Amino acid sequence: MHTFYTIQDIKTFCHRSPTGRYSLIIDAVLLIPLLIGLFDKSYLSKCSLTSSSYKDKDFDLIIEILRFFKPQIIVTPNIVTEVYNRTDNKIDGEKLHYFFTKVVDKLRNSEEHHIPLHNMLGLNFEILKEFGFADISIIQAARDKQAVILTDDRPLYDKFWKTTPMILYSNMRSTSLVDFMAR
Repeated sequence: MHTFYTIQDIKTFCHRSPTGRYSLIIDAVLLIPLLIGLFDKSYLSKCSLTSSSYKDKDFDLIIEILRFFKPQIIVTPNIVTEVYNRTDNKIDGEKLHYFFTKVVDKLRNSEEHHIPLHNMLGLNFEILKEFGFADISIIQAARDKQAVILTDDRPLYDKFWKTTPMILYSNMRSTSLVDFMAR
C-alpha cells in the first residue's frame, strides 16, 4: 500500500483515483479535534481532550488534508458513538450545546457506512479484541468503500497500512506541518 508523509504524497495518490477523488474515513481520535476546530479553533488548546495533543496548526493541517478527498467523509455508527463517549462531560458547560450543534451539522453532510455486527464477529477474535469494534469498523468501511483512513492510532496503522490505504497523522505532522505552515 501507499505511505503518506507529505501533502504532495496525498495529492499524487488522490489524483490516481478513477473518480478523481477518494473518500476519507476519519478515526475518532482525529475527528474530535476536527469537530472542535470547526466549532472554535481556539478551543483546541483549552479543551482537556485536545490541549496536550492538538493545536490550531493541527486543525489547519487536517483541513488541508481534507481538500484532496470527497467532501463527504465516511463515518460508521461505532465512530460516532466513540466521538460522543470521548467528548461527553469533557467540553465546558454551554460550549457543549454549540459543539454538538456543529457535530450534527458535520454529520448531516457525511456518509454513514454500517458494518453489520455479524460481519465483525466473524473476524479473527484476537484482532477484534486488540483493536475493538470502532477501529475494525473503519478498516472494513475503508475496504468496502475503497476509501482512505486518516488516523493518529499508531498500532492500528502498523497492523493495517499494508492492506488498507491509511494516513498516519503523526507522520504527516512531523514532515508536513513545518512546510505547510511556512506558506
